Amino acid sequence: MKVKDLFALLLWTVSSSIIALLFSFFNSGFFLLTYFFWVAAAILAGIVIVDLKNVIILSVASYFFSSALMFVLLSLPVFLGTLSYQILSDLVFSQNLKLVFSFTFPSLLLINIVFGVVGGYIGEILLASHS
Repeated sequence: MKVKDLFALLLWTVSSSIIALLFSFFNSGFFLLTYFFWVAAAILAGIVIVDLKNVIILSVASYFFSSALMFVLLSLPVFLGTLSYQILSDLVFSQNLKLVFSFTFPSLLLINIVFGVVGGYIGEILLASHS
């Protein structure tokens, strides 16, 4: 695995989680726009990564890292100790888990895999045309 693949994973993870958090809180008719941005990020990452095996591995890794990043960002009040009661901390953790996985579970994972492979195919075509 190359450095550019890890950099693509980092950008893919951050962009997927930012898109999910943005559109989950401002959910006023932008549902299809969320999918559009996820597809665009997956295709771009696939074009950068190119190798099919790495695209599939990094797409699954990107999903899990995105979910972890979203959970940590949503749970910052608990981690920073600004909630005074333990019951509030438990409530925040359970609601954040529910929000992250109900919004992203099947859709983001499938979009990452399918359109990452499409982007890898496009990347191979671009590399073959420049050779």
